[in-house]
Amino acid sequence: MKEKADKVASIRQQLFNWLLIPIVSLCLVSAVISYIIAIKLTTQAYDAALLESARELANRLQLKQGQIVLDLPPAALAIF
Repeated sequence: MKEKADKVASIRQQLFNWLLIPIVSLCLVSAVISYIIAIKLTTQAYDAALLESARELANRLQLKQGQIVLDLPPAALAIF
C-alpha cells in the first residue's frame, strides 16, 4: 500500500512540474503584454494632452510689428 501512495505522490509531483512551467510562462507573458498595453495607452493619453496644449498655444500666437507675440494670461505664464 505504501508503494501505491508513493506512486500517487510522484504522479502528483509530475503533474505539478508539468503544469508549473506553462502556467508560470503564461503569467509572465500576460504580465509583459499588460505592461506594453498600459504603456501604450498612457503614452497616447499624454501625447493627446500635449498636442492639445500645443494647439492652444498656437491659437494664442500673434504677429505684431514683424514679431511673433504669445498672448498668455498671467495664470498660464505662472504654470510655465
